[in-house]
Amino acid sequence: MDSSSKKLAEKYGVMVYERSGINKSSISKEKRTPHNIAVELYSLLDQVKHQEKIILFAHSQGGLCALQFCRLYPNLVKGIILLDPLAAKDYEFKDRLTKKEYAKSGVDKSQNFNIMKTLAKLKLGWITKKLLKNAPPFYYYKEYSKEETKDILSCVDSPVHAATVLEEYIYAHDLEEIKGLLEKSDFPDIPLVLITHSYELAIEENMKLVQVLVM
Repeated sequence: MDSSSKKLAEKYGVMVYERSGINKSSISKEKRTPHNIAVELYSLLDQVKHQEKIILFAHSQGGLCALQFCRLYPNLVKGIILLDPLAAKDYEFKDRLTKKEYAKSGVDKSQNFNIMKTLAKLKLGWITKKLLKNAPPFYYYKEYSKEETKDILSCVDSPVHAATVLEEYIYAHDLEEIKGLLEKSDFPDIPLVLITHSYELAIEENMKLVQVLVM
């Protein structure tokens, strides 16, 4: 549990959940679709004693799984907080950009995950660790403790973790698997808070993207 979670735990019940195959979690036999991941979270919560509805806090790709959970189990959810979440419409980048622009944009992360998977298999995960120190989340936040930094980086040299991340990414962009998440009608009437990284960082990243596309 990181420092922010420990601070929340002073007043609230907090469960830090790592999906099957991620970091040190056990492997699941089910496909790594948002639907299956949401069902697995429900099964986990069913074993944990709690009386009140839950507030989901999800980051990046986990946001898609959290949104799926809200649709499947609306009566369990009090609210949802999304931090830089992956959107179900992420595929629109591919439709709107030319093949050349799309390839240069860096939007498609599957190649990066494939490289991470290959390096992990070859026991060269230290290369990934070195690269990550200058990438998110360290790019956005510089104040992780040594323990938190070690925990974040410890998983990237695991072949299971790398393969799981890649499979999750592929299914998160499979329109057949996420088509239900594109509809607004069945989303529960609950508070939703969206948090993104700072406006200044967003401008900086967008300017870098524009420079890449015009070169």
